[in-house]
Amino acid sequence: MDGIAEDEPIQIYFTKEFTTIPQHNRRPIAAKRWRHKEDSQPFRDLLKSGKFRYLLESEATSGEDVKLMVKHLRVVSGRIDKSYNIIIDDFTDFTYNVEAGKPVVWVHFGKLCEILERHGVKKNMNVSIDIAYVEK
Repeated sequence: MDGIAEDEPIQIYFTKEFTTIPQHNRRPIAAKRWRHKEDSQPFRDLLKSGKFRYLLESEATSGEDVKLMVKHLRVVSGRIDKSYNIIIDDFTDFTYNVEAGKPVVWVHFGKLCEILERHGVKKNMNVSIDIAYVEK
């Protein structure tokens, strides 16, 4: 469920003791506007980084509304297959904050590099990162 109301907020009645309405369900469905911050780096650079800060153009509605997707070419038996991309869309080792009034996402590359190594990604291969967020 994306929201309780389609466009205009509506009043609802609920019992506070038994009901929790997440923040992302407290805004109209039509208000969702996704923005993207994209980056592409060679895997060797990610291995050196450890942690990297991405500055977003605008604030996200909440940390729950920030998603990170990683994409790289498939490696089969040590060979790069340029006809097929691998997409990692469940990576969660990042944090969203507003620092000094600026929205930022810190991506922790340690875990990501472990996943990429398991996938056989070579150091010279590019890794694409797409940070998607619902704009406030």
